[in-house]
Parts: sequence; C-alpha cells; structure tokens
Amino acid sequence: MRGQFFATFGLIGGTIVGAIAAPQSELKFKHNNTLWKTLDGKAPKIVGHRGEKAIMPEHTLGSWHLGIIEHADFVEPDVVLTKDFIPVCYHDLSIGVNTDVADHPEFAHLKRNLTFYDVGDGIVHITNDWLGESLFFLVFSDFSLAELKTLRVKHVNVGPKSIRLPYFDQVFSIPTLVEFLELVANVTEKVGYPTGIIPELKHPKYHQDMAPDRPHFFEDLFLATLANNGYPLHGPWPRSIWIQNFDKKSAQYLASKTSIPLVQLQYANADALTYHGLDEIAKYAKAVGPWKQFLVSQTLDVLKYEGVVYNFDNRTLNSNDVTKIASNPELVKEYGGFIPPREYVREAHKRGLQVAGYTYYTSNQPSYRGCETPKGCFTTEDRRDELFYFFELGMDQLFCENNAEAVTLRQEYQDRLTGKHTLSVVDYKVTFGKRAVAEVEARAERVRELYGAGLGGRRFDH
Repeated sequence: MRGQFFATFGLIGGTIVGAIAAPQSELKFKHNNTLWKTLDGKAPKIVGHRGEKAIMPEHTLGSWHLGIIEHADFVEPDVVLTKDFIPVCYHDLSIGVNTDVADHPEFAHLKRNLTFYDVGDGIVHITNDWLGESLFFLVFSDFSLAELKTLRVKHVNVGPKSIRLPYFDQVFSIPTLVEFLELVANVTEKVGYPTGIIPELKHPKYHQDMAPDRPHFFEDLFLATLANNGYPLHGPWPRSIWIQNFDKKSAQYLASKTSIPLVQLQYANADALTYHGLDEIAKYAKAVGPWKQFLVSQTLDVLKYEGVVYNFDNRTLNSNDVTKIASNPELVKEYGGFIPPREYVREAHKRGLQVAGYTYYTSNQPSYRGCETPKGCFTTEDRRDELFYFFELGMDQLFCENNAEAVTLRQEYQDRLTGKHTLSVVDYKVTFGKRAVAEVEARAERVRELYGAGLGGRRFDH
C-alpha cells in the first residue's frame, strides 16, 4: 500500500512525473511553434500552494517536502507571529479548523469573536474560535510558540471527491519559519531539484500593532530571519526567492530594504486592477498577484458578487453599493479605469511585471474557477481547460494544489506548442509494461526510505 502511494509520484530518470491525471478535455488546441507568452518566454512556474495541501495537511513540513519531490518550482509558506514574536508558518487568523485545538481543554478559555478590516482580504469575521496569531489589541489571547507546538495540524476535506488523506492528521505541528527554511535546504539538496521559496507576510498592520513603538518591526524581524538563515538582503541567495504581500505600504517598505523581488498580491485592493495601479506597483515590485477570477470576469461583476469591502489605495469602498464606483467616472478615471480581464497579463508585462495568479485547485475538489460569478465564467470544470486558459494568457506563476498534476499539464501544453510528446507515467506503464511499473515502485520506495521518516505515524516536529 505504501509503495502504491509513492508510486503515484514515480521517479523516472530522476524526474518526477504526475500520475494523477486530469480528465480528458474537449478544448481544441491549435498547434503552433511560438514561445510561451510569459514575460521571459519560458514555461510558467508552478508554486506549491502552502506546499502540497491537496494531499498533506497544509503548512506542514510534510506538505513542503512532498511539493519539492513533485518538482514544484516554488513552495509557499505564509508567515505570522506568535505571542512571543516567533515567525511561524500558518495561514488563517484562527486555528479551530486546521488544528486539534478543540481537543485541548486547557485552551478553551481563549475562544474569541473578532471582526476587522484587512487591506488584502476585506472584512474578516472570526466567530467562537481560537486566535493563533498576535492581533490588534488581542495579544492576551494569543498562543506562544510552546503552546502552539502542543497542537497538531489536520486536513480539511473539500467536496465529496476530495483526495486529501486523513493518515497524516496528528503527525505535524505548526512549524517555525526557520524550520521551513532548513527543510527546504535539506530536501532540495537530496532531491537535486532547485525548488525556490515564496513566503507571504500575513496582516502586517495587525502585527505592527503589537509593537507600536517599533515601526515595521514585523518586516524587520522577517528579513532578519531570512538573513540569519542564508538569505541576505541583497543576495546572493542559495535558491530562487520572492516575497509576497497584500499590504502595499508593507511591500514598499520591504522594497526599500531588500533586493529580494516582491509580488504585490491583489484581492480587496482594487486599485491593483487598474492601469495606474499597475504603474505604481511597477515602481517597487517585480510581479503582481491577482485572484484568478479577475482575469476571467469583469472586475465590477466579481467584486459585487463576492461582496468584498474593497479599496482604492487603502480608501475603503463597499462593493454592496458597487454602482457608486461605476457611476463615479472621476474616481475610475483617476486610476485609468479597470483593465479588461483578458488584457491584464499583457498590461502587466508592458510594465515589466510578472503575473502570479492564485489558486489553481486539484481536479478532485470544487474548482472555484469561474462559474461563481454571473458573467464571463468558464463552462467547464476541467482543470486542463482552466490551466490552458491561463497558460494562453501568459501567466508567469501559478499557485497550485496537486503540483504533480499541474506540472504534467504544463508539460502537455508545452508539448502541444512544440509538437513533441513527453512520456507521462501513464504512458510509461502502457509502453513498457509491468517491468517498468516495478522499476518506478522500486525508485519510489527508495525515495520513501530516504525522505519518508515520520510517515509511519511518528511526529514530524523537525
């Protein structure tokens, strides 16, 4: 059984190929020999979203470990602070869903309700949950690193066809940023694939309020942690590195302190979807990271449907009254207007910006990839159609889950561009039969023996 699991990520000639095949698409593809439409003309980068959360619990050492084995070009950690100012890797502001905190009666008294506005996410509501991060005026209810380390991360299944495995619950603790950096260094050296890192600073404003007398202390602590672990402010760096941020002011500060390239993320910050907004981003960032739906449907349609309390350069506007924006030509004109969705990548490239879209989910769960909005949506749930659409736009980076599947589909798209054909693991089995399968499984077993400590149930605290 264990061999079968690892054979899913078979090693053939030292190269990982995905065996989790997406369903066959009916999308018609016109053969041509043009280069990729990315900014540098090379194949887009596959970013392991929180590691490999389609299979492993997200933001765990096992998740990033598997993402590297799958040959993701980058793996992503979100970075937050504990009560005692230790950078750890976790995404949400609350920990009730993704950990076993509910099984710890000693923390029951820390449940809180919270509503706040975030520059990147809009209005966030947390109800009857535990706050794992140090937030504005809520320091007393946060967790120290020692307290967090008593918890275990668990998987959250999405949809009836979810392939997220339950076997790794109760195995991993919440890792520190240092543990993440050490793991990536060790595993990339063993695997021999140069997977980079792309950390995101979560909620800089709220972390800043922990130490109001120390401006940008969160950013400074983050950069110091990188520098002390092999990533100096101005290079050279041991592997590719980017930094992500939704908060414009925080991103601009980081740009003033380091040469590490920045991705200005976008969701509630609607100015990033305008012509002048891109002009401003190009002054301090090397890439812009929009939610993928804004590259499919019209901006106002998406914002209105989502009910996002969005903003123009931190000026809050409520999309429930979105007609005020549409009927306010002066405000729209000030930013040059919204960029049509299928022209956005081209406009970013004109300004020397890469485009990093998020999130491209595994084909075994609901896609959230288009048909939630009233206009311009996809008419298919086929992941091949989705990725090919964004490949055709010229997307430079794609934050993906089920990285092996995404890498395989990227190769298929490239094969269609060049007219060549690369063997997938399925082709390998069909062409060479049982002997080949045995070889793949033997290689996979060696991978398990070399890197798989802890998969038998031991805890992965690194």
